[in-house]
Amino acid sequence: MLLAWVFAMTRFVSTAMTAHLPGLLAAVGAAPGIVVAIDALVRPAQVAERLLELGFLRRLPPLYSARLAALMHPLGAVLLAVLGAPVTAVFALLHGAGDGILIIAKGTLPLSLFGPAG
Repeated sequence: MLLAWVFAMTRFVSTAMTAHLPGLLAAVGAAPGIVVAIDALVRPAQVAERLLELGFLRRLPPLYSARLAALMHPLGAVLLAVLGAPVTAVFALLHGAGDGILIIAKGTLPLSLFGPAG
């Protein structure tokens, strides 16, 4: 149940962030043209993180990847809250990368925790 709750909450944050990211970036002081450019960084960050998962992170247990993914968005949010507009791109990259890993973790983590029979 806890794993299902974590996956549901991370998907909620990811989906909500997709809709509200431009407004959030504008609210912290990013210029309108910059907001569009930064918003466009999220999807490439997801793909880059999936490639990292395919290469380097596949050697680690899936729990490590899931923990890393779950920490990336909050880390970016703290940086954005503390430092504001100068780190909007870092926030978008961390959010996108974390979301990219979570897509993989949703498939690999249950198998790792519960085995094929579970």
